[in-house]
Amino acid sequence: MNRLVRNSLLAGSLAFMPLTAHAQLTNGSFENGNFTGINPFSLAHLTDLNPGDTNMTGWTVAFGEITWQEVGYPATQVPSDGNRWLDLTGGHDATPEGGVQQNVSLVPGHLYTLGFDLGYNINNPTSPDSVIASVAGVTETFNNDGSGSGTNRWKRFTVDFTPVVAGNTITLQGSSADGQSYIGLDNVTLVDRVAATPEPGTFALFLGAAAPVGALLRHRRKIRLRRSA
Repeated sequence: MNRLVRNSLLAGSLAFMPLTAHAQLTNGSFENGNFTGINPFSLAHLTDLNPGDTNMTGWTVAFGEITWQEVGYPATQVPSDGNRWLDLTGGHDATPEGGVQQNVSLVPGHLYTLGFDLGYNINNPTSPDSVIASVAGVTETFNNDGSGSGTNRWKRFTVDFTPVVAGNTITLQGSSADGQSYIGLDNVTLVDRVAATPEPGTFALFLGAAAPVGALLRHRRKIRLRRSA
């Protein structure tokens, strides 16, 4: 197959590939930003953040103090994704718990799925860890009862929603009745379910685009056969 035909096939296939499944969410695993290591406890691998802080790329802290943690603090806690994660109780271990917010640009009428991992307090097994998720007028509370996996009993939760306007704010806030000492948050994702699913005409369009290329290949084969004869 010569270069022209090969490039034509590649261009045709790329033109009709489905759109990316991920919407405009930034730094979902809290890996990026100004991790200062500053906290009232002089502890390594820990950054203390207060409402209004924007140290984490894409996120704003809200409601109450939180701690931004990384691998090494403490050895009994680990992230569910990457090297960093959040404790929404911060160092105050009292209500109200902290949270994070991020503004996102969405397509009105599209179905989206917001997902996140919720870490369990292994030092207080009698109380579930909770996160209140809010976006586009949908608010749900999710509880991890310790049935998750790994050292932090990470458990995955998702919520579906359909925005009516383009601009929306994702809010994830810790919640507890007793000011417990740990509510983990990590691996936040946002998926556009419409963009993730090929439209019914996608493959028909691809076949239509590839048809002229197929005809060209058959024509070139006939020419070679005649020359051989």
